Order: sequence, then structure tokens, then C-alpha cells
Amino acid sequence: MAHHIILNVVVTDASGKPVSGLQEKDFTLLDNQQPQQIVSFQAVEGRTAKPPAHVILMLDILNNSFQNFAYELRAVEKYLDQNREQLGFPVSLAVLTDAGIDLGQPSRDGNALIGQLKKVRMPLATIGSPEGSNARRFHLSVQSLTKLVIDQEDVPGRVILIWMGPGWPLLSDGPYPGTPMDKRNFFGEILNLSTGFLDAQLTMDTVSSPNLMRENGRSRDYYKVFLKGAQAADQADPGNLALPVLAYQSGGQIFEDDKDLVSNIARCIADLESYYVLSFNSPHAAQDIEYRALQITVDKPGVRPRTNASYYAQP
Repeated sequence: MAHHIILNVVVTDASGKPVSGLQEKDFTLLDNQQPQQIVSFQAVEGRTAKPPAHVILMLDILNNSFQNFAYELRAVEKYLDQNREQLGFPVSLAVLTDAGIDLGQPSRDGNALIGQLKKVRMPLATIGSPEGSNARRFHLSVQSLTKLVIDQEDVPGRVILIWMGPGWPLLSDGPYPGTPMDKRNFFGEILNLSTGFLDAQLTMDTVSSPNLMRENGRSRDYYKVFLKGAQAADQADPGNLALPVLAYQSGGQIFEDDKDLVSNIARCIADLESYYVLSFNSPHAAQDIEYRALQITVDKPGVRPRTNASYYAQP
């Protein structure tokens, strides 16, 4: 990837609402704990942004149950119903099945999108199918997401991808005892997504149904051990590709085990109302691929900045 890195930064107050009116002098950017010069800065009011930001609502049939998918489908319809006349941003509906991702055309018309939503069907061969092994669903999901992200690199403007559903299964309950080849493959997928999120200016959020973690036999914090990121191929694990981990790495939000899915969708989209675009020039890597942790601080009390957690530098 290019050595010029562009970051979209959302700054929220204690209630989670975006904070506007900040200036470049309020921000400090750290790359592996080293301060970096901010070479460009823009405060963006999302509804007037050129090109406009847009939203993709991902309906995950492949990794869902009938009950949870129906619950999530109703939440999406209710959100759209509240915005029938005019959505604040263009919205596309996407559906993931065992055939991959079908991405619809963007629209600001809630009525038109509800019409698209009512055509979504839940194939019996996909949901809960024994033939859909964990490994198959894991790889198909990650590959489909990667293709979607890469395709978004050619679409102007920032994008928020809201993934409705639990995400794909992990391949084990703990660290995966894979071969060196497995780890290299996982690392390649991590690298592709990390780079793609930045190049596409894409932030991914995850919204899932209540009790989902308990139903899957996981604790709510099962993924947090993987948030630090894989620094090299020998550290790569399927857990680094878990849906909430990728959301965190992209600078997104994670809403799990919460009944109010409609409000959560609205909170994800609210990130586009007011945000900041910063850029810096990445120092050259000393080796082929070098993991770099990112941190942004804001010199204002009671606020929280959120952006990409890391990137992979190259020589």
C-alpha cells in the first residue's frame, strides 16, 4: 500500500454522540507510540460531504439462524420505515448466502429499500445446514467480505458497513493449532482486509441479536484476546479474523447482546454525521511487512476518538 495513510476519525462524547468543531491542533497521532506529523486535516459534516459517504447494510444469512435473522430483518425494516421519505445517506442492502454477497443499488428512498428488503428470502440450504461446515462458512465469509472491501476501493467517498448478525464461526474455541501454511494464509487475509479498510475508507460495525453469544457458547468478551492484532504470520489465528475483531480494527463499533437493534443501526450511521479526515506519511518499514499500532488522542476532556487500530507498513 502507499506510504500516505488516510484516517477517518470519529470523536464522541460521553453519550456516544459525534463531537464537531475540533481543530487540527486538538489531535495527536501516534504510530507505534511515536508522534507523527499530521500532513492534512479536514473536519467533515457528513451530509454535505463531496463525494457523499454511504452505508451498506449487510444481511448475513449464511451464518445465522431463522429466528435471529428474522429478528434482524424486522429491525432493518423498522429503521427504514422511520426514514421512508429521505435517508440521510445513500444506503445499499447486501445479502450474504453460500453464493457470496449480492449488493444492491444505493438509495436514499426508504420506501424503495423496504421493497428490496421484502424480496430477501432465507434459503433452507443455507441457514443451519449441516453441510455448511464451520470451516467452509468461515472461509466463504472472509473471502466474500474481502472482495466487497476491495470493490469499495473504486467507489468514491467514505463507507460504513453495518454487519447484521453474529458473524462466521471461529475454527476452534481457543488458539487454532494450524500448520505454518495455515498461519501464512490467515496472515495474508488479515493483511488484505487491513489494507482494504484503509484504501476503501471503510469502517465496519457489527450489530447482532440478543443472547447470541450465549447461544453460541461464547462469553461476550471472547474476541478481546485478539484485538491487539497479528504482528507476523506465526502469530496469525482465525480469531484475528473474527467479525468483532475486524470491526474494532477498522475503527468501528461493536453492538452485541442488545435488544434495541434499531437504535444500534442509527448509532452506527450517526458516525457519518460529523467526523475528521487526517493523513500522515508512514515511516518506511525495516522489513517486508511491519505491524504498526495506531493511536489518536484529542486534547479535550470527556471525548473518545475512534479510528483504525493498526496498519501494515511496507518498505
